[in-house]
Amino acid sequence: MLVFIAALRRELAEIERLLAAPVRRQLEGAIFTEGRLEGTPLALVQSGIGKERSIRATQAACARYRPALIVTTGYSGGASPAVKGGDLVVAARLMAPDEAGDASSHPPIAADAALVDASLGWLEEEFVRAHRGTIVSVPHAMPGPRQKAQFAAQFQAAAVDMESYWVAQAAGEAGTPALAVRAASDTSTDTLPDYERFLDPMGEVRMLSAAWYYATHPWHIPATPGLAANARLGARNIAAFAELLLARYPAAFAVRR
Repeated sequence: MLVFIAALRRELAEIERLLAAPVRRQLEGAIFTEGRLEGTPLALVQSGIGKERSIRATQAACARYRPALIVTTGYSGGASPAVKGGDLVVAARLMAPDEAGDASSHPPIAADAALVDASLGWLEEEFVRAHRGTIVSVPHAMPGPRQKAQFAAQFQAAAVDMESYWVAQAAGEAGTPALAVRAASDTSTDTLPDYERFLDPMGEVRMLSAAWYYATHPWHIPATPGLAANARLGARNIAAFAELLLARYPAAFAVRR
């Protein structure tokens, strides 16, 4: 069994469209969608936003499926100028600094180098733009270029997100390998809205809060179509990676019982 975990349903939507006979259920506060892709069983897990939810969802997925591989995925912020909107970043290393930017409390997590190499090779063959690099999981959404540049300099970060480190850590504790593949919904020069002001913990938009936020922060409106286009391309690229992984690395998906 292969499991993809992301914070938001829309990050998994393009993969879900490919599933045959999907079944959705709720478990440990997360939403699990089970189905088959090209005849292979696949589970999609919407964890919700942040450290605690991603850990609980990963623990539940490991207990339920005993998967051969967990892929932590979804949107990220590009920290390296080389990462363009919609590009994928395949993490060779994951880091988790605290609020002050200190990562000493959480040791780096290294990905399986052979799987990273293979993933990048498959994506290159299909002309999907992808980068190898460090993904830094931060406590809160990182809205501006200054913060992203800080982590690019401090950790050689290619991208920043909020969950990948914690999914990989929880998977490792369960004896399950993990791979982080994130899509850049914004680049190193983009400034984001404060999404935490109008998203609920599962990443759904609170419409009245969003309307009030944009009414009082109208300078964010012009960037919205570009960020949305990046997100759509990123979701398609994540789905393309899921198909490649299933087709090219089937030995990884044997369920361990």
